[in-house]
Formats: sequence, structure tokens, C-alpha cells
Amino acid sequence: MNTDVPESYRSGIDHIEKLNVAALAEWLRAELEEKVHILAGQLDDYPVQALVNHFRYLSVAAQQRFVDALDVLVRDWRNEPSEWSESAARALLSVAAELPVTDVKLKLQALVLDASQMDRVPRTLHAAVFRTVAAHASNDDRKFWLRVSLLHQKFAGLAFQVLVTVAPDDAFILLEQLPDNDEAVGSVCRSIGRFIGQFAPDRQTDVLAKIAKSTSHLEPPRQELIDGAIRAAGFEPTSRSSEDVWTAVNIIVVMGRLGLSARPSTVVLGYSGYCEQLA
Repeated sequence: MNTDVPESYRSGIDHIEKLNVAALAEWLRAELEEKVHILAGQLDDYPVQALVNHFRYLSVAAQQRFVDALDVLVRDWRNEPSEWSESAARALLSVAAELPVTDVKLKLQALVLDASQMDRVPRTLHAAVFRTVAAHASNDDRKFWLRVSLLHQKFAGLAFQVLVTVAPDDAFILLEQLPDNDEAVGSVCRSIGRFIGQFAPDRQTDVLAKIAKSTSHLEPPRQELIDGAIRAAGFEPTSRSSEDVWTAVNIIVVMGRLGLSARPSTVVLGYSGYCEQLA
């Protein structure tokens, strides 16, 4: 056990350290349902914060048993959500969002991708499920979040925010399939500046052009919302009024990667002449 355990935590830590996984799961459910409180903390700490606060003082072995017990409870809730009160289920998901629970994440991902199972979960808990999965997102989850944006359009904006962090290049794919509604577009606007800013300066022109192209399916007012958020973040959005601008940017980027160079005006004029030949 950690020797730096606060004195007020010792009785609770001693209790947890003695429990096996099955007993931990039983005790944790009672805590989550607020039937017992043996841990130190203020009233507002119960049950979530008190559990999280004590977890870091457990021995490595006890932490693993604690995580395994959480995994058992998430499995039980996923299989029979009607047997849990909404407050206890929300607390369970909140604790899982705070602790290293890889197996729990996988169980919740499977839940999200199974429409019949997800329909059994109260809609008021759907956001909590997605937040818990998002809290443990990694680059390995990029395909999952792309599927989320198609299966659960209400959470497409959250999926974009996650991909901005774990797989920025895949975020362009999500923008192409972004639902044309204020909720999704609003979520994108809140993170679009961070999205652009994490790319190297020499890529940002290309990124801005890709954003314009990827969101061209949206209604003009929502395109303007995104462009406004881009300006507010200190960037200048690519003009949406001419396909020549998009094509010219891509030509310049490709030429740069090949070690070639050309003035933008030359590229635009050259492309315009090519279009005239096709007409």
C-alpha cells in the first residue's frame, strides 16, 4: 500500500485491499447505488469522486482487482440495464471514465455498435456511454469513431472532436459524412481551431482547403458557421466560391512534395486554361 495515504483514507483503503474481485464488485455496486458509504470524503464526493480519490492509493494488485470488478459491473449493466437505477449506472460510467479500464472500453464499444443492445439503454444515458468511451480513445479506435458518426448521428460532433485528438487525418473523412444539423456543426466549430492548429504551418493551407471541400455538402448557413469558427481561431478559410481555388491548392501541394515549385497565379491560370479546353 502507498505509505503516503492520507490518514482519513486509511480505513477505506484497508477495506478495499482485503476484498477479492467478486466482493469488490458487490461492494462497489452498493457504493454506486449509495446504499453504503465507508470512504472518506465530502457529501458531493459520493460516490464517484470518493472512489476515484481512493483508487490511486491502492496497491497495484488491489487496483487491478478494482478494475476487474468495474469490468464485471459494466458487463452486468450492459446485459441488464433495466436492473440498474439511472443514477447508479451514470455513476458507474463516470468512474469507468476516470480509471484505466481497457476491457470496459471494449465492452462499451461493442454496446454502441449493436443497435439492439443500445436501444435497451435509456437515451438519457447514451451521452454518458459515449463520454466514457471517448475518455479512453486512442489511435486504434479511429475506425470505431468513424462508424459512430454514421450509426449515431447525434454524436457525430463528439466523434469529430475525438478524431481531432487521436487521428487528425481521419477527421477529414468524418467531415465528409458530417450530418447537416446544428448540433453536429456546433461541435465541429468548437474544435476546428485546435484541429487546424495541430498541423504544421506548411500543411495548414492544404488543411483549410480540405475542410472547405469536405464540408461542401452542408447548407450554406452551416458552412458559414464553420468558416466563422475558423476565422475566430485566427485562420482564413478557403473560399468556397470557386473550385479552381481548391484544385490549385492541391496542385501546389503535390508539386511541393515532388520538389517542384510554381507561383499560385501560374497554377490557377494554367488550370483555368485546361478547363476551357474541356468545355
